[in-house]
Amino acid sequence: MLAPAAAAKAAHPTVQAMAAASPVAFATLADAELMEWCKKGAEKALEVLHVRHSPGLLRFLERMLRDRARAEDICQEAFLKIWRRAELFDPTRGTFSAWLYRAAANLAYNRLALRSSSECELSVLQVLPAASGESPMDGAAEQERHGLLHAALAGLSERDRAILVLRHIEERPVAEIAAILDIPEGTVKSRCHYAMHRLRGVLAPAFRDGEVGAASVD
Repeated sequence: MLAPAAAAKAAHPTVQAMAAASPVAFATLADAELMEWCKKGAEKALEVLHVRHSPGLLRFLERMLRDRARAEDICQEAFLKIWRRAELFDPTRGTFSAWLYRAAANLAYNRLALRSSSECELSVLQVLPAASGESPMDGAAEQERHGLLHAALAGLSERDRAILVLRHIEERPVAEIAAILDIPEGTVKSRCHYAMHRLRGVLAPAFRDGEVGAASVD
């Protein structure tokens, strides 16, 4: 049987031993613990975080940017950024997920700022109810609807689009959205209400019944 001191040492492997281990050795660790290993230079800890969080982050970015290639680029940039700045992560100030999404959202904002508003189309048809109607829309109506969609989105800021994606597509809690975007919870609620009200007002004529359903942000 190991002596107490030897047992304690065996229970706390060195950075070198952990770094040389398979990612499986990290798989049971919590995000905050993995970030502590990242601070020590353990790349396999980052690999586990990437496997754990990249699918959801990529979905979020793709819905924001409407461009798979750009979303993949920013997803990778975000993980590189948190790796290089791992020492700045403080688990007492929020979750790793919120920290990662905040870094990715900031990168996405910068990318969106370089694009024209016509390229920045969030699929509102995923956020709002589909149009009701027994017969398919003709080409003119479809074109009008897309024109209204572009007009509606042109009036939304990148942050408002991010809030809509996080709340109504990712279905994240208001508190988590506030942490990701570094804004008060009250701001998340008010901006979400504003954005949905604006979209309903602009898109209503494109729907057969003239109404677009409301969505709760509570």
